[in-house]
Amino acid sequence: GVEIMSDVITEPLDDYIKTQVLEAWKGPKTVPEQEYFTSGHRTCQGCESALVMKLMAKAAGPRTIILGSTGCMYVANTTYLSTPWSVPWMHTQLGSSGSAATGTAAALRALMRKGKMEKERINVIAFCGDGGGADMGLSAISAALQHTQYNLLILMYDNESYANTDIQVSGSSPYGANSTFSPPGKERRIMHRRWKKNTAAMLAAGLKGIAEGYTCPEPLEENVFEMSDEARRERGIDHLPGSLQQALDLAENSELLRECLGEHLYESLLVNKKIEWMNFRRHVTDYELKRYLPIL
Repeated sequence: GVEIMSDVITEPLDDYIKTQVLEAWKGPKTVPEQEYFTSGHRTCQGCESALVMKLMAKAAGPRTIILGSTGCMYVANTTYLSTPWSVPWMHTQLGSSGSAATGTAAALRALMRKGKMEKERINVIAFCGDGGGADMGLSAISAALQHTQYNLLILMYDNESYANTDIQVSGSSPYGANSTFSPPGKERRIMHRRWKKNTAAMLAAGLKGIAEGYTCPEPLEENVFEMSDEARRERGIDHLPGSLQQALDLAENSELLRECLGEHLYESLLVNKKIEWMNFRRHVTDYELKRYLPIL
């Protein structure tokens, strides 16, 4: 029941590094009045990301360390010589929210183990935008998730764009997004034709593969698109979903996705994606206009 590290015998730290289960607020009267994200930022009134920061800090409480990777909320929250944070915070580079969270949690554990600070539960929360969470910072977050001995939280505020640099398309931008990199044109009204990246499910699937020792199949050097359906079946090659409807059919039977997102988010995702698919089916595409309108 004790830890032996660097020839120093200490009491176990499990109680101080496990993920906390905080009591839910039941009604507005139970919400504490103290704010830990206050005035001093430069976001617009009603900014979604600023509200996320405010509620995140209020829920976490005063014994919290906030880490912010480069992004719109870092720029908005660091006006020269002022900050809206009333808890300790630190800036980290765009792609290193996972690394910064792991390092901070590890440092706290080491200080407690060596008796240089009191043993207590301290929340380590790293926040990031699309670049720091869904794109450039994805590898560091994936690495952080493997270190289950540390208590940390990584929160991505999903702007669905690179909001810090004049609204460019990101991996979280939905199909048809109108951005400075994908403005609608005369020939093609929809410039952005990629679907939104499901970051949480990707990470969950990857970690499950690591935990259960999934192996990759034998490499294939032939052109899959030139193979017949029979040849693909013989080689055990299956199709990825060819439409959002096919993806929904798979998602409705995915226990992994349900476990990853939780029951509420899982059901909400299915409902919203079904609505998205119905709206897409009603949409007349540029291809259909060019292909069929001349016939009429």
